[in-house]
Amino acid sequence: PGPALPVITIDGPFAPFRDAWIDCDGVRHIAHTWGGYTTVERDDTGVTDPEPVEVGVGYSGSLADDLEAPVASHSTPPQGTYSSIQLDTVSGSLGTLTVTLEPGAGYVLGEPSSGSFTLTDEVETLMDCTAPLPLMWGAADQRIGVGEQPGGLGVTLYDDEDELRVRGTLPPGLILEDARWVGTATTPGPYAFQVILCHGMLGGIGDVPAVLCGGTADVRIVVEGPTGPGPSTPPSPIAPAATPVVAAVQLTG
Repeated sequence: PGPALPVITIDGPFAPFRDAWIDCDGVRHIAHTWGGYTTVERDDTGVTDPEPVEVGVGYSGSLADDLEAPVASHSTPPQGTYSSIQLDTVSGSLGTLTVTLEPGAGYVLGEPSSGSFTLTDEVETLMDCTAPLPLMWGAADQRIGVGEQPGGLGVTLYDDEDELRVRGTLPPGLILEDARWVGTATTPGPYAFQVILCHGMLGGIGDVPAVLCGGTADVRIVVEGPTGPGPSTPPSPIAPAATPVVAAVQLTG
């Protein structure tokens, strides 16, 4: 008898590792942080100096159409080396995937030769932009005069990756820079806006956005006082005196 054929088995598959995040409009997103994969093992007992063996790979289940660049076959290296097949699915896709090694020439299939995993929406939420952002007492509702600056918000930025964003319109003359007020108010009126704390250290892995926001606070600032002299209004032009027109009268009929 000739040498025994290599025995090919599968270990897995292992589902993509995913996290969720909620944007500032309250929409929950599911994104991959690491892709899924399955490991292929080859046993060359009784074979001398084996060559790579090409093994067919099939997919089934509701996620089969959501795979990104699925391979139809996989080249198994010689004995003693594990190899893997990437199983990346579209972010947010839910369902079940079964990976099956298909029979072919030059090898035999061992047990197991197929495996499955299921993706659900039960994943950890990294950040929630709609979560309440604590502010200093009294910072969320302030009254100031023209030429004045509001009190501090009490938000701390711990590193250069943190930022405080504004959603809405600030009182003219004021800006937020590194969570601190810069400038003074110039125009009376009520101004309502949101401040949003965002972080750049938690995102950027896989399909997760580079910056994630994790808290929002509603702020209202009323600016009181005069607006000051406005632009002058030019006087209305005066029409020149009319010039009489004299003509002869003609009667007919």
